[in-house]
Amino acid sequence: MRNISKVKRLLSPLIALFLFLGFVPAHANWTPSPVPSEEAHWGILGGGITESFAKFANPNLMSFASDNYKVGVGRVLSVALCESFPSEKCPTNQFQKYQAPLGMCIDYKTDCIEEVLAETNGKKLKVLFDRYFPLPRSESFKGSKEFNLPSSGSTFLVRIPEAAHEKGDSYLVSAVVDGLRMPDQTKFRTNSLEMAIWPVAVISGNFPMYEQALDPTRYSALGINSGAQSTNCAGVQTNGTECAMPVVAPKDLEIGLSLRLSTQVGGWLHGRITEVDAEMSLNSSSEQLLSVKGKSVTVPIIHGWVKKSQTPEALKNFYSSMDPFYLNMGEGYGCKNPASRGGPCGPQDWISVLRSPSNSVSGMTELSHWLPIVEDRSASQVSTWTIRTINGDVTGGCKSPEDKLVGIVSTNATTYLPGPPTFNAAEGSLDYKVLAPHFLNDGSEFKGTYDLVMRSDIARCVYGFSNAPIKASVSVVSEGGVNQVAATTISESLGLLRLGAYGFTFSAPTLRVKLSQETPPVVKTETTTTPAPAEEVEARKKSKKSITCVRGSVTKKVPAKEKKCPRGYKRA
Repeated sequence: MRNISKVKRLLSPLIALFLFLGFVPAHANWTPSPVPSEEAHWGILGGGITESFAKFANPNLMSFASDNYKVGVGRVLSVALCESFPSEKCPTNQFQKYQAPLGMCIDYKTDCIEEVLAETNGKKLKVLFDRYFPLPRSESFKGSKEFNLPSSGSTFLVRIPEAAHEKGDSYLVSAVVDGLRMPDQTKFRTNSLEMAIWPVAVISGNFPMYEQALDPTRYSALGINSGAQSTNCAGVQTNGTECAMPVVAPKDLEIGLSLRLSTQVGGWLHGRITEVDAEMSLNSSSEQLLSVKGKSVTVPIIHGWVKKSQTPEALKNFYSSMDPFYLNMGEGYGCKNPASRGGPCGPQDWISVLRSPSNSVSGMTELSHWLPIVEDRSASQVSTWTIRTINGDVTGGCKSPEDKLVGIVSTNATTYLPGPPTFNAAEGSLDYKVLAPHFLNDGSEFKGTYDLVMRSDIARCVYGFSNAPIKASVSVVSEGGVNQVAATTISESLGLLRLGAYGFTFSAPTLRVKLSQETPPVVKTETTTTPAPAEEVEARKKSKKSITCVRGSVTKKVPAKEKKCPRGYKRA
């Protein structure tokens, strides 16, 4: 049996490569600069790709035949788009992956969006469904409950008249479930659920739709798509003749989604929203119900180029120690040996590379090496609302039922560790590391946000607490170990512990949550005697006035004051 979790880890860094060419930040029409010259360069684009599958989220169920079913190693022999599984195009002895956008539940039985939520200052706003954007296409596929495969829907537009932005009142809604199946697995494994909502302006023009490559030579290895047709839509979705261009969200707008899913997703959420709230449960049909709401945040982008011959020592050492498979992930420029293979230039042959590190320990380390190169300043900012699931737990001993939300962690940092906070036994704290440039592109200080929502019973399990109220503190510890001053919020209600820190500065602080609980006072109880019935009391009185003495069959009562029986009698 193959290790599916290992396969998922292998696939995650490839996401940036799949969708990189379609990325343009949703702010001020800024675009990354191309490589400065034909000389070999390293480039960085950090924090810009905040959504992996939600952008240009068109449905696809794809099947791959390979000479070796190992991601990044196997040579792709054939590729097919499937309408269902199993089928002639999608046999059980091949590798499959899918992306399933979710439509509205008024049109789909399950794996759908029940409601788009919108609120301003506690007032619920009316949300009007506009249209599917794009309309369902030939790539749509039918799901199978037997094989844990959801049916595909489509992204769509809604209007929120009371939440107008600078370009109107339209919003693009995208919620996408993705998964995979290895040839020796019976069912599909759900990889993630990603949700994003953008305020958009829809413009007309010629915008080819993003399409999956069906030519096997366009794949340099199994799982690496280096030849899919991208789009000239510099936004987040297109239907061929229109492009949805994102704009900045209204400041006080809380927005969210309520979903109904047949495929179970993990209990931890992470992403780019603030003042977040969420719920997760199962209904009577064993469908998972998930509701998430919060405000959009602004994320700074780190971007720049450096000649490979002039790469600072720390970054050079980092790249030299990296697995060659991942080293050239990103957008490639130039080809060292274009005749070496029949298909496109493989990443290993690119002369220059614009890298896009993932939210991981490695990605955070890489970006920290780039901060001095870019003068600890962002190139631009992205306005975003996105959240996705991730499997994980704060400790191995504190497990949670699959139908319950364990926690949500979200921040506006350029990069962060996407899992739950790490339990620091030495400090008795939940630690969470983030990284972003200290300054924005206009020279002002960048101010951070951090939100943690966690089930109270899980927090009690981690610390061994009782059911008494929990006290908490949030601190921001800089690289030098100095605590920063930040506005914090702490509350506990409806079984959830909510904590937040706002207004702190970067570059790479640790957000530290400490929980405590007062020891319940020892209550001394006095022993009390229950009064005896009247008959029993009277009998006791009589028993104190005399004693009973016996000789054979003869019984005799003797005054108690004599304290002994007559000669020949024994005390009964």
